[in-house]
Amino acid sequence: MPAVLCPGCGLGRLPFELAARGYAAQGNEFSYHMLLGSHLILNRCAEIECHTIFPYVLSTAHRAGKSDHLRAVKIPDVCPRNALGDDSELSMATGEFIEVYKDQEAEWDAMATVFFLDTAKNVFLYIRIIAHVVKPGGLWINLGPLLYHYADIQEERSIEPSWEEVRAEIVKYFDIIEEDRRVARDVLYLCLDWSLRLMHPLLPYLTEELYQRLPDSPTKHKSIVIAPYPTQVNAWYNVQVEADMEVVSEIAKHFRSQKTSLGMPPGARPKGFVRHTDADTLCRLKGLATRLSRMGAIGDVQVLDDGAEAPKGSIKDVVNTQCLIFLEVAGVDLSQELTKFQKKIDSAKKMVESYEKKMNAPGYEEKVPKEVRDMNAQKMEASQKECEELKSALANIQAAMK
Repeated sequence: MPAVLCPGCGLGRLPFELAARGYAAQGNEFSYHMLLGSHLILNRCAEIECHTIFPYVLSTAHRAGKSDHLRAVKIPDVCPRNALGDDSELSMATGEFIEVYKDQEAEWDAMATVFFLDTAKNVFLYIRIIAHVVKPGGLWINLGPLLYHYADIQEERSIEPSWEEVRAEIVKYFDIIEEDRRVARDVLYLCLDWSLRLMHPLLPYLTEELYQRLPDSPTKHKSIVIAPYPTQVNAWYNVQVEADMEVVSEIAKHFRSQKTSLGMPPGARPKGFVRHTDADTLCRLKGLATRLSRMGAIGDVQVLDDGAEAPKGSIKDVVNTQCLIFLEVAGVDLSQELTKFQKKIDSAKKMVESYEKKMNAPGYEEKVPKEVRDMNAQKMEASQKECEELKSALANIQAAMK
């Protein structure tokens, strides 16, 4: 039975629902008043709607009618005692989340949090504890805003980072699948919307027909004829994101090419490794490993430190003079890859020879400008380095075939 932890569960409805669906659920709550309420509902109710409460009686705000604050509500809507079977597992743990669970390690299959993260004085500590108690490969389901309960309490010390900062911490431990899918859908919609608007002057009838088939959205107009023509939005341009995407795209392309040349099926997800000589790029790549995995259509991607040895059971490919990738090849026929690398080496040798011939030609030093000579020297050095890397990769393949 999968074990699910629900910290900050309030009256315990979330762990109850999980237990009713066959999970071993445990709720955690710090508030004494919430614990009293959950104890009443979970342990002291023999039937549905056995208690009557007046939740609005102390407030007269937001009333449609003068008697609304006296409106009664009957609870509970379901009787936990009758809803849970004898084999159901539901428990409650009292106390502050970090203090209760800081010594647990990989004990929970999943974590379910609702309106919980922003109750932290240090949200980063919450995230680390969650990652610590969830088993490898486990799930964390989260819903709620970042209202930060302690933000306006002067005597309490807390930090209130943005979602961008919180997200960067979460992706160190978890893949944010649903968020990425939602963003991908929004980006795809925008691309389709603007592409149709751009093409409308050339294909008016076709674009109108396709535009009408787009789902409704706040940016969609009744007709593409009255939709404003796209213009440049400077706020959308992010230099760092552009640079990251350029690096990721180049590496992912080589991973996909490597898979194809090895004859791996599209659904294969071998583990990949990346090694880069530039310290700044290496640091950025560690935060982009998940994106590399998805764009490269491979499994987990591990970023290796500069100078690290090639992983065993993998073959190497040269992305550029600073970057190498490795792909696990257990059970793969490497004969085709061997031929491909030999051709790459021959091409690199010819490039080096052409630069040597050019630079050794009579009168080269006198006739060719210095900046051109320097550029040719740099290109020849890069070609020589690439050739050596390719030879090393070829030896790596030959070793893997033995």
